[in-house]
Formats: sequence, C-alpha cells, structure tokens
Amino acid sequence: ESWREALRRCLERVPERSRGVLRARFADELSSQQIGERLGMTIEAVRKALFRLKKQVRSCVETSLREAQ
Repeated sequence: ESWREALRRCLERVPERSRGVLRARFADELSSQQIGERLGMTIEAVRKALFRLKKQVRSCVETSLREAQ
C-alpha cells in the first residue's frame, strides 16, 4: 500500500470539522490566526487541534503501512 493511499484512508476517518482545520492549514496554507477567524476558534485551540490531528493521522498512516507489509 502506498503512503498516499494510507493517508487518504486515514483522512477519511477524521471528522469533517477537523478535516476543515487540516485543509485550511495544508491545502489553503492559512496561519493559525486565519484558521481561527475562519472557523470561529481561538489561535490556541487551532494549534492544539493541529497538533492532535497530525499525531492521530501520522499514527494511522504508520499503522496502515506496517499492516500492509
């Protein structure tokens, strides 16, 4: 299984609002402040969400790739 396929599947498991945070940061390249303004979150809440989500998705991808071997 490719890394991209594992990432796609793992992102599908993320709730829509959280996916919006990730999309704003990585696809739209917005700052934490801009994401907060767009989604009605504080800067600290955005930073915590991004930290948690990146950790969650990374773990999911690593597990998927390990299991595919």
